[in-house]
Amino acid sequence: MKNILSLGFTLFLAVTVFAAGGSETLVLKTSAVCGGCKTRIEAAVNELPGIKTATVDLTNGSLTVEYKDKKISATDIKNAVSMAGYSANE
Repeated sequence: MKNILSLGFTLFLAVTVFAAGGSETLVLKTSAVCGGCKTRIEAAVNELPGIKTATVDLTNGSLTVEYKDKKISATDIKNAVSMAGYSANE
């Protein structure tokens, strides 16, 4: 019984680690200054494939994006912010 529990736990950990792989976090400096800017930038980035979260912090003008690097690149994310009309610098 101990062997079965041990095997089950090992498989659970392996699946969890495998599922979590491939995630990256990107922090960009943006030109966002208001709630409307925040809404537009977050909407533009969140519609991209592979985006987990995109959050603009108006206090410091930053955009933090968690994404799957196998589905989208940092350059694609920067381009989406630029296409929305805002700067996106690392």
